[in-house]
This record gives sequence, structure tokens and C-alpha cells, in this order.
Amino acid sequence: SLSNTSFARGGWTRDKGKGFAQIGFNNITYTTTYLDDGSLGTTDNLTREITDQTLQLYAEYGLTNNITLLLNAPYKLTEAKKIGASPRPEGSLNGVGNISVGGKYGILKGKINLAATLRYDAQTAKADELTGLRTGYDASVIAPGVAIGLGGNKWHVGGDANFNIRTNGYSTDISAIIEGHPRTKPKLD
Repeated sequence: SLSNTSFARGGWTRDKGKGFAQIGFNNITYTTTYLDDGSLGTTDNLTREITDQTLQLYAEYGLTNNITLLLNAPYKLTEAKKIGASPRPEGSLNGVGNISVGGKYGILKGKINLAATLRYDAQTAKADELTGLRTGYDASVIAPGVAIGLGGNKWHVGGDANFNIRTNGYSTDISAIIEGHPRTKPKLD
């Protein structure tokens, strides 16, 4: 799935009136979870198999040549199946995850592109206390950040860093991501 860390990837902004949209899907099934006991990589076996499928709409739209509006709208399909003696029942929960809206303001355009970003993740997820399943965080997020992008005829590199401020006692963190791609022309036979 597209994560919120990939929400405003790179410092490029869309031209006025131009847009981009994509629909993505991913499936994660797991039977272990990481423990927060201070040791790196410690896991615990679950007594249930959890499946989390996400169908997600991502869109960008150039409001002006320097301002791009952003949307990330996930729909989650979750399920829990017993594989051991679990105190929680099997079940499923489907619904909207945390919807993100935001913007990107282009500060520098050219070979190097730099933008300021601001994202808001709405507290739109739902939860089922009986099964313990949820479609997202029970919190809202405000995430100011910066994004940079540079490239040439045969490659590009982009990345961003965000300060994620969460409500409801969830932890605040800094996230950063970088990606690069070669640009190749298709062969025409």
C-alpha cells in the first residue's frame, strides 16, 4: 500500500490544471509482531493470522504552478483467523482508513526542486474492540515537511522528510524516505 511517508514524494509540483491519480492494492498477512521491549528485532508469535488488504486512491492536482494539492484515501479489508488459543474471536472489519489531504508548495524549480509540504491525516478509521481489528490509527496527524527532487535525462532521485505530530497519545516521529529511478526509453522494433 502507499504509506503516508510516500504521500508527497519528491520536490516536484504539478503544473496548474494538471493532475495525476492512481489506484493501488496490497495484501499483508502475518502471524508475528514486533515487541517494544527495547531490543532490536524481537518478535512474538500471535495466536491469530491477521490479513490486511488495502485498496487505495492517490491523487495530485496542480492548483497553481507552485501549489499541488494531494489526496490519499485508503479502504481497508481486515480479517483475523485463529491459529491457536486466542482470547479474541475470529472476525473481519472493512472500512475507510485514515484519509490524508495536503499540499506541496514549490520553493525552488529547475534541476533541483525543493518544496515545503503539509499533510493532515483525518481520524476516519474505525475499530472493532471485540476482534481487535482496526482500519487505521485512532488519531489525527499534522505533518509539516520538506521534499527534494533532482534528475537528469537518464535518472531522477527524490525524497522527503516529515515531522508527524499525532493526537490521542500516539507517538510523534520523524520519517524520511528517498527513492531513485533510471529513466529509460522503450525499444521500438
